[in-house]
This record gives sequence, C-alpha cells and structure tokens, in this order.
Amino acid sequence: MKKTLITLMALAGMASATEMTDGLVAWWTFDNGATGYTSYTNFTGHVDTGLSTNHMHTEGGVDGNGYISTHYQTVDENGNPKAQAMDFYTSMSGMNISASSFTLSFKVKGVTADYRTLFSMNIGSLGQANMQLENSNNGSDTCIYLPNNRTLELTEDAARAAMRGSDGWANVILTGDGTTLTLYVDDFVATFDYSGTTGDLSNFQLGSLWGDGSRRVEAQYDDLAIWNRVLSTEEVSLLSKGAVADGTLTIPEPTTATLSLLALAGLAARRRRK
Repeated sequence: MKKTLITLMALAGMASATEMTDGLVAWWTFDNGATGYTSYTNFTGHVDTGLSTNHMHTEGGVDGNGYISTHYQTVDENGNPKAQAMDFYTSMSGMNISASSFTLSFKVKGVTADYRTLFSMNIGSLGQANMQLENSNNGSDTCIYLPNNRTLELTEDAARAAMRGSDGWANVILTGDGTTLTLYVDDFVATFDYSGTTGDLSNFQLGSLWGDGSRRVEAQYDDLAIWNRVLSTEEVSLLSKGAVADGTLTIPEPTTATLSLLALAGLAARRRRK
C-alpha cells in the first residue's frame, strides 16, 4: 500500500519532465500570435509569413498563450465569399535537415474541410508530401499523400476525429529515419517504406500545398517544431501525450478522482499501520 500511495502521489504531483532540444532546428510557440522561432542549432534563416491579425490569436493555444489559424474562405468588404490563404512557409534553406533523419511535430484542431492540405513539404528525392484528412483521388482517409499516388495512411476514424475536435489539440508527428516514414496522430500510427530517398527537406508550408492556394485548409495550429534527428520512442510518446518541443508536459491540477484515490490510499495506509 505504501508503494501504491507513493505512485499515486507521484502521478498527481509530477511536473515538467525532460528536454528534447537537441537538434531542434526551429520551434514556433505562436505565443501571443507571434511567428518568431527559437533554434537550438543556431539556424537564423528567413521564414516567410503574410499572416494577418485574423490569423493570429493571443490566447487559447496549447498553453493558453496563443496560436495561429487558417481560413480557406472568408468574405470581402461586400460580404461576398473570398478565398484567403494563410501564408506561413519556408524554403528551409540553411536548415540542412536530411530527408533520412528528421522529426516534424505540431498541434492542430478544428479542421473543417476534407481533401485540403494541413501541411506540405518536399522530402528530398521522394518529392512533395502533403497531409490531408481525405484523399478523393483514391478514397483513403487521414494520410500523407506522396508522389505517384502513394499514401502513408491512417484509416482510423478516431485519428480524423481528433484533428476535427474543437475541445482538444491533436498531436501530429512525422519522422523519417532513412528507411521508414512514420506518421503519428495521438495514439494512431502509420508507416511507409521510403528507403533510398536522398537529399534534404525543403519547401515547407502550413495550411496549403506549396504554391497552390486551391488546397487551403481551415484549421488551428500551435507548437510547430522540426528537428534534424529522429526523436526517440520515449520522446515521441511525450509529444503524443501533449508535450511541447522542449519536452515540457503541462500536467493539470489533480482531478477530483485523483484526489479521492489519494485520500483512499492514505486512509488504507493509516488503517494498516494501526
């Protein structure tokens, strides 16, 4: 019982954990809607953004301090529908991230349109990859769409529902180790063999295909990060549980159920001593 009590107390009281900053090339917290990034590899390259104020939010993000959003359709001054891009992109020049060793991570929620691109990126010689909730070309569900009609596919409806959810942020992670591309959405995993791919990552864009505004998505984004290495299983697990790029995992205050368990464990331990 003593061991149980200690375990419960540890679970209830544990705070921010590990650090994942090794190899972290760029990390956007989007706090207060800002689009500046932090680099732990001394990357100082330019990231293009045409974000307007209606895309930048000062509160309501993962940590409550802000996020950015994309709207694939809005209205003009006369109230007529008008497509609108969220311009957040980088050629990745100077990042020097090998297609055979990388991790991309971001939080997303509120996705409203199928067959539209959450992000796109060139993965070296493999070509352009883009993530979407549905691919009308081949009827697949949540997937990374790859050249030559290939997909890195997550068929679980729960993965798609997680990214649509308005109450919580879905954790999207993509890793490449030179042999296997692995896509995680919370606890759902898909893999794709991309052996033989050479070159570096390039042309990254949120909310649309690179240079193709017709594929704009509507969604909310936070905590975007990219590493020049493959994160460990433990690090991916932390991210999947809601940690941010430096490994900080915000643990909510103990719930009523947790406090009740602690009280019961304490009472049982007291009775045992008697």
